[in-house]
This record gives sequence, C-alpha cells and structure tokens, in this order.
Amino acid sequence: MNTDEIENQVDVAGPFVKLMLPNDNDDAPTGNMPIDGISTGSTYSVGTSKEGENSMRETKRQLALPVPLTMSGLQECGLGLAQPSGESARVAVRSVRWYVEHSRARSTIRSYELWWRLIVTMCEEWGVSPLPIDAKVAPMIPAEMANRGYEWKTIDNACNALRMAHRFAGHPDPTRSPAMQAVRRGIARVLGTGPKCQKVAISVRELALIAAAAQKRPESRGVQEWALMALGFFGALRRSEIVALDIGDISFDGDEMRIFIVKSKTDQFGTGETVVTKRAGDPLLCPVAAVEAWLALCGQPEGGPLFRRILPGGRIAGRLSGRSVARVAQHYAAAMGLRKSEVGAHSLRAGYVTEMILAGVNEVEVAAHSRHRSLDSLSTYFRPRNRRINYTTLLVEGR
Repeated sequence: MNTDEIENQVDVAGPFVKLMLPNDNDDAPTGNMPIDGISTGSTYSVGTSKEGENSMRETKRQLALPVPLTMSGLQECGLGLAQPSGESARVAVRSVRWYVEHSRARSTIRSYELWWRLIVTMCEEWGVSPLPIDAKVAPMIPAEMANRGYEWKTIDNACNALRMAHRFAGHPDPTRSPAMQAVRRGIARVLGTGPKCQKVAISVRELALIAAAAQKRPESRGVQEWALMALGFFGALRRSEIVALDIGDISFDGDEMRIFIVKSKTDQFGTGETVVTKRAGDPLLCPVAAVEAWLALCGQPEGGPLFRRILPGGRIAGRLSGRSVARVAQHYAAAMGLRKSEVGAHSLRAGYVTEMILAGVNEVEVAAHSRHRSLDSLSTYFRPRNRRINYTTLLVEGR
C-alpha cells in the first residue's frame, strides 16, 4: 500500500495537523499574536471493561500526536515554562510553539499525523493504550502492518511516528526494545527494503515526446508544463524544489540559466544552493528556452511563484503543490507509452541521473549537479530500462 491508499482508509485531518501547522499566511510571532494554552496531550485508559471502552472513546476525540510543546516535552528540553506569567512570558511561550512548528517540514508533520492515526486505530481494535504503549504491544504494530500488506518503508515511517510520539510526550522510546528491533529486522529480511513500484526514469527520447505533446495543450498550460518538466529533468530537481521556486530565483547569464534553491531536503536550514543548466543545441529540448517561453507568457511580477495553478479559462492562480508535479508527469505517461502508475515526480530526477551515467559522465560529476550527498544515494536513481551496458565488449575492446 502507498500513502494515497492509506489516506483513503485513515482520517488524517486530525488535531495534530491543526495544532502543529500554521496557516499559509502566518508570519513570525509578535506581541500581537493570539496566546493559546499549552496542550498536555491525552492518554487512553487501558482495559477491556465497558468503563474502559467508554473512556477510550471519550479521549479519542482529544488525542493527537504529542508535539514538543507539551509540558513534558518542554521540561525534557529544559525550557521550564510550566507556569509563565506576564505578557512577555506569554508571548515567549507562543514563540516557542511557532518555532517548534517550523523545526520540521510540513510534509514530515503530515506524515507523522498519518501514521499515528493508523497506530491509534490498531490500538483501538486491540483495546490497548497507544501512549504510552506497552513494550509487548509495540512489536505488534509493525507485525500487523506487514500482515496487512504494507511495504517496508511505510512500516518504518509508522515506527518513526511511534518513536516521536513517545519522545515528545516524555515516555521511553518503544522502538528501541530488543523485541521491536528483532521484529523490524525480520520484516526487512522477509519483505525486502526496496520499493515494490519504483518510478521509472524518463529518457531524453521520452522527454522529446513530452515536449511534442505539450505543444498540443492549451497554450498557457502546455508552455508551463513543458517548462516544469524540462527544468525538473535537466536541473535534477526534487518536486518540492520545483514548486518552491520563485521568479526571482531564476537568472540568466548568456547561455546559462542559474536556479537558486533556497531550501531543500539536504539543506533544511536554507544555506542555499545554485544549480546551473545551459542552453541546448536543440531548441525543442532546451530547458533555458522552455523557462524563457513560460516567463514571457505568464507575465508574473518578479518575486511571485514560478509555477502556478492554471484555472479553467487560462487564469493563473496560486503556487502549485508538490503533488501537481507528479500529476503533470503522469498526464504525459501515455505520450511516452507508459502507464500512469509507472511515472512520478522522481522520474525527472532519476531520468537525468540515468541518462548522464549511460552517457559516460563520471558519477561524482553527476552527484555534484544533482546534489546527492553520497554515491550510494545516487545509485538508487540509476534506473536503466531496456538498455544494458555490454561490459564484456567494453573490456575486450579496451585491452
């Protein structure tokens, strides 16, 4: 099962998301910000009696994945804000919450909420407490998920959510017990740790098919989608990086296009990185020409999002979401002769890595452009299809 399938089974719009995630227009905390009380979290009443079941139902409405701002979490961090007094202290407490909310990516917070809800559901079925969870019950979580057909990565994510929930609430980490570690090792050995449905790497030939198909789309939509695909491929960008780009992050210098990545998966604190792509000889496949065409058409003011939603009628709206990149790639799956399930946002980044390595470019140079921190990580993006390098011929002819 993948994340989309799980979302259909589990209610993820829970209080953890509402508590942890600020609104899109939230700014840094100031003295004028509303002051909220600090949630201390809730726990289940353990037991199989009718009274215990009623208590469990009652507390379910209040249960959310504990966050570092719980009293135990603050004490664990040594902040000592149990009884703040005075307006300045109240604003400081609110500021703590605001910065804690931004200590992790929003996608990570949503992921914790998703898996925690799944854990809560299973514990409800068993009539046990998820927080703190009994040491004998904790290994049942990954075991039951494996029985239900979840992949290893999903099971591992759920265990991380279980670990963080207990850590934030000030309870011992249940994932470090010998029994839990043994179960997880056993599942990894039986199921394997690789994804069952890895997204294919788009080739340059298939990229040309996308460019041709994009020209048949309504002008604004086709031009933007091709610019997005070309930039994602030749820049070896992650989908989060693509949609986070603003017009001011793109600059041109002769035949070069410089893409400034403000923040990324491997640059969580926003040091910033610059990716450089150059103008291609074939204008049909040129990423620089594709972005220039989109900028000329969209007429967006400098500083706005580079890629935006296009509403019926061609009106341009707000910034694209990360999932929109996958949807765009999947829209062109048929043009490439592929199934939608085979294509995703990773197909762009993996496509660049695969094509460069097949072209004989040194892996260190490829990693420098794709900003992979290790060659081991880079190797997972090398996904050739229907092409196998004849190493025997290379060795014989290279004598």
